[in-house]
Amino acid sequence: MVKKVLRYYPFEENEERPSAQVIDRAIKIVEGLKEASQPEVSASHRELELSWTNGRRSVRLLACNDGTFKIHKYESRVGGVGGDDTFIADVNPKTLRQSLRWLEPESARMYATTLATATAG
Repeated sequence: MVKKVLRYYPFEENEERPSAQVIDRAIKIVEGLKEASQPEVSASHRELELSWTNGRRSVRLLACNDGTFKIHKYESRVGGVGGDDTFIADVNPKTLRQSLRWLEPESARMYATTLATATAG
């Protein structure tokens, strides 16, 4: 689904699309995550942004047309004033998967870890 959205994104008239290389790399990174939910997609000025949100936390895959990619993790503070930012430059399916797990509630992460430990032994 991400592939289709990125290939046919409705750009404004006279707006330049991101390069084919940037789109292809973004697709490869996201398609490596079978369990990830569908991100919100936005694109402008030859750049892509794919974002996932859960409550006060968000993860964005940022793709610049020069070929650089970053993961931006953000958590807003209670009350909505400011927040905490983390940027990750080593972008691949593994680091994106880890970032998306950060969006999960703590109880879900603990259950998944317990289940994995129980089935491994």
